[in-house]
Amino acid sequence: MVKQFVLIFVLVAVACGQSPDSGVIDSMPFRFERESLFADSLADSILYSQKERGFFTNRMIVAERIDSATVLISNFTPAQIPAVTLLSSDTTVLFLIDSLAPFSRLKIPLEPPLDSLVPEQFVLVSDDSTFRKINEITVPWFVWFSSHFGGKWGKVTPEIAKKHCALMANFAWLVSDSTFRREYLFDSTYVLLNNRTNKAGDSVNPVIDRNLLFQRLATHRAFQFGVIQSGVAGLGVWKSVDDPGFVGAFQQHSLLGLKYFTFYEQNSSYAMRILAHETGHIMGFTHASTIAIDDRDDPDRTGFPSMVGNCYLRLLNERKLPFPDDPF
Repeated sequence: MVKQFVLIFVLVAVACGQSPDSGVIDSMPFRFERESLFADSLADSILYSQKERGFFTNRMIVAERIDSATVLISNFTPAQIPAVTLLSSDTTVLFLIDSLAPFSRLKIPLEPPLDSLVPEQFVLVSDDSTFRKINEITVPWFVWFSSHFGGKWGKVTPEIAKKHCALMANFAWLVSDSTFRREYLFDSTYVLLNNRTNKAGDSVNPVIDRNLLFQRLATHRAFQFGVIQSGVAGLGVWKSVDDPGFVGAFQQHSLLGLKYFTFYEQNSSYAMRILAHETGHIMGFTHASTIAIDDRDDPDRTGFPSMVGNCYLRLLNERKLPFPDDPF
């Protein structure tokens, strides 16, 4: 049996800016760094960097080794997580964290260096209910923030980035949960058709394969988020290649912008329908389909945006989402 050792330190719950702090390992002082991932003063070059501020939806609270003697723990959610334990794959306790602050990153020295560990061997554990919800997300979407500005596009700020993080935690959890697939995606009440034509003007597979649609949604590569400041409620822009085996197109890159952040209205799914509509666009569908159908063309609410919106509203009211209340 592997002998366990415990490195114990207490972290202040509020992280504001980057600064060195003191901790305790076996009664000996050491220094660690903490920073706010989305401080108001954050430089644009960091905010819009995939490497610095990009994250996977199925790893929103994550520990990563950056060298043999340093580990980074990042929390891309608005949740404050109490009593977090870092384990290696053989369940060795590496250290205990009293509290992990919202939108924070900790840079911690490992003493002694653990050369045998690789990043995939780190496991974070907590009994916190929100932490467990976040770790139920399975879809591996990569999310980062766009510097695109001008016309209908506004400027993404750190505050807007925080809201997108909370939104994507909820949206990714919805897509990961069996409720969406079993009770909504295969509900014949929702009509999933595609009226796209090919270059010759012929109709292409008008009836949508729902299993394939789900796979394309669940394995979408990335969401690059912008913000809409005027003119429209949302924009979904994609660069894609035609896929004759599917009703849409296979996305290589997408940019998604939203104007409204009313995702916590208990009696309205409007904002979520916008998100679903634009997600339909970045999966390659036009307004001629019921995947990216406009609300005004779907008065009976039988298209994909309404399907996602209704499922979201139910999960919100049943308080099953990671963030059922507006954390801001």
